Amino acid sequence: MRKGKDGENAVLPKSGTATATAAPPKTQGGLEESKSFAVGMFLGRLNSEQVFPYPSVLTEEQEQTLQELVGPLSRFFEEVNNPAKNDALEKVEDETMKGLKELGAFGLQVPLEFGGLGLNNTQ
Repeated sequence: MRKGKDGENAVLPKSGTATATAAPPKTQGGLEESKSFAVGMFLGRLNSEQVFPYPSVLTEEQEQTLQELVGPLSRFFEEVNNPAKNDALEKVEDETMKGLKELGAFGLQVPLEFGGLGLNNTQ
């Protein structure tokens, strides 16, 4: 361990890594421990109840719409799109772009009044 100018330790020894099951650290001055998710992450502690399960923000109709899109889009990316070829060409082929257009993939987040599906980032 390195010593500071006054002979004291300049670097604190590293303690063991924190885990989700570790006992909460003692607070100084009797302050209540923060229940903030971000503070917990910073301190190396995860309160899994704040993360899992991720809250559902979709209505049944929205979930059904998404399920109807998953099959055709998955098949398209498995059968038509060639990621290795895209990398080699450094672009997505025109044929692939045309197929995505025909599937309506470019209108997923376009509002309904403009002919899109009106989906948001969580859908």
